Amino acid sequence: MAPNRSSFSILLVLVLMLFSQAFARELMVKKQ
Repeated sequence: MAPNRSSFSILLVLVLMLFSQAFARELMVKKQ
């Protein structure tokens, strides 16, 4: 089964969005 480049990039973007969201939440908690 050959890896699909487009699906892999979509997965990468999804993980990046989740990571940035968690990072933003951490910053908001530290600000308070």
